[in-house]
Amino acid sequence: MSALSDLRTSCINFSSYPENLLNPQVERELLRLYKKRLAERKDRDLFEPPSSSAFKIPVRDIGGHGPSSEPKQNILDIASLGSWLGDLTLNPDDSSTAHKDPLCRFVYLVSPGHNFPLELSKEALQRIFSYHQIEPWVLDFLFVYGKGSRRREARYNGFRTESTIKSNADTINMLRRSNKQYHLCYDIKSVSQDEEGNPNDIVVRHATIYHQFDVRTKRQLWIIGDPHAQLKRLLEKEYPPSQTNLDKFDDLAQGFKTSLNIHSLFIRWAQREGRSLLHALDTNVDKLTATPLSSVTVITLENVQFQVEKLKEAAAVLRLNDEILSSLQDFYSGIVKDLISTITLDLDSVSNDFNVEIGQQLRETRMLNNHINTLVRILEDRQTAEVFELQNRAMEAQEKAARKQEAANDRQERLNEEMFKLTEESVKAQGIATKKQEEANDRQELLNKKMFTLTQKSQKEAVTMRIITVITLLYLPATFVSTFFSTDVIKFQPEKAYSKRALGAWFGFTLPLLFMTAGGAWWYDRKKKQESTAGEEEEE
Repeated sequence: MSALSDLRTSCINFSSYPENLLNPQVERELLRLYKKRLAERKDRDLFEPPSSSAFKIPVRDIGGHGPSSEPKQNILDIASLGSWLGDLTLNPDDSSTAHKDPLCRFVYLVSPGHNFPLELSKEALQRIFSYHQIEPWVLDFLFVYGKGSRRREARYNGFRTESTIKSNADTINMLRRSNKQYHLCYDIKSVSQDEEGNPNDIVVRHATIYHQFDVRTKRQLWIIGDPHAQLKRLLEKEYPPSQTNLDKFDDLAQGFKTSLNIHSLFIRWAQREGRSLLHALDTNVDKLTATPLSSVTVITLENVQFQVEKLKEAAAVLRLNDEILSSLQDFYSGIVKDLISTITLDLDSVSNDFNVEIGQQLRETRMLNNHINTLVRILEDRQTAEVFELQNRAMEAQEKAARKQEAANDRQERLNEEMFKLTEESVKAQGIATKKQEEANDRQELLNKKMFTLTQKSQKEAVTMRIITVITLLYLPATFVSTFFSTDVIKFQPEKAYSKRALGAWFGFTLPLLFMTAGGAWWYDRKKKQESTAGEEEEE
């Protein structure tokens, strides 16, 4: 009962998985690292939250007992999961809660697609892995799923095994566990044409296979990462739930043979669309190479490059599958030797059949890979030819552009020469015009000087005339009166040489006439100045 008690304690501490494992085959420090990595994968990334309506774990038990005898069901919540497992945490003191493991158990980890979380919660995974004591390295194969996993799936490849056939670990007979068992986990991929989207694209589907086989109790466990549930449907077709299928698992040799057959089913699933894929790829390559080089464009070159990348991706998938098949063949060759030496079981015929199957699939895989590599070389040669054609066109276009540029340069040079000549003529004309302008300026300056001299003379003459005019205005009345008095009209008797009466009469006429003449001249001059000022204001 101590082994069962230890297992119950491990299941109670499921949340600390993988540190709760009883006999881990890895170091404690590595267990802590796996636990940390598992904690970093949040809900809606790798897992669904426990309350999600998408929570679904398809399971199937063959040869079970008690509540676990349902051949096929979907686990939709944690309570149902505990009941199905025979949860050892329900009553730690009551061993009756434990269920004997079925002869064969299938657990499917499914999701709607590559970029969606697995349809179970982290707690559900921890409970399943704790109950079945799954080694932590299996997580490496599951971490490729979830959001943003498309590129990780195409690159990831792994094959991991562990055997305790020769160990003396404690057995738990109540659960049908002898712990003399082997574990293996690998991933395998199928590659096919994308019939729903771009027909030139390919679709890579990734499946994770974990298998546990107890060589004493014949118990088998399969945990299958199957995003599109394709492997689930394949197994149900091979082993219909409507049939008991117990005869395929209740004998050790038959159970071992059945496990190998299941591996073969998975291998054939990975290869089943290989021929149709080759036909599609051949068709695409024929279309891409049928285009005349004279009609090649950058778009056709991009299409060729895209197809080359997809062919290389397909070839990489086939190489990874080749490695998995070779590893699987080598592993089971060693296991058969261990089983023959440990439990004296004759498995040579079973092993030979499996080796033949693996050999056929390896040859098929390598043939497909060689054919795809041939297509890659054809397209790479075509790509080289198209690049050369486009480069030639580019060079011709460059040469044509260079010739046009040279002609344009010649025209520009001639234009520059003409412009230079015109500029020289213009400079000469400007020089002549400048010289003529200087001569005109000299003549104008000379004329201005003459005009200035004439103006000065005119001003002097005007001053002289004004003086003469003023003198004339002053003397004219007196002269007029004197002349008038000297006539015979008016006579004064020259009784004496001096006549006071004559002098008084002279002044009496001369002075008023003088003021009248001077005033009239002043009034006339003032009027002319006012008229001149008014005319200038009107012009402005």
